[in-house]
Amino acid sequence: MKNLVQAYSLSWAESIKLALEAEGIDAVLLDEQSPGYLGFAGRVRVAILNDEDLPRAQAVLQSLQPPDSPPPPSWWWHKRALA
Repeated sequence: MKNLVQAYSLSWAESIKLALEAEGIDAVLLDEQSPGYLGFAGRVRVAILNDEDLPRAQAVLQSLQPPDSPPPPSWWWHKRALA
């Protein structure tokens, strides 16, 4: 069993687990009932049961990340308003 990621959101951890299981990778959530119910100190770990699936699991996790995008054109007006 290998840890894949630590999340501070139970819904994000569940989403990762579902995406992994959709690809045929067995995964479990650890520390689901962490202290503070995922407040400041809480976290949930997503672990892979089969060590050989780790590279595939990392690729699935990478595909879940949003693409990088530049700031919107109106950013300079927002930045000036904050100052």
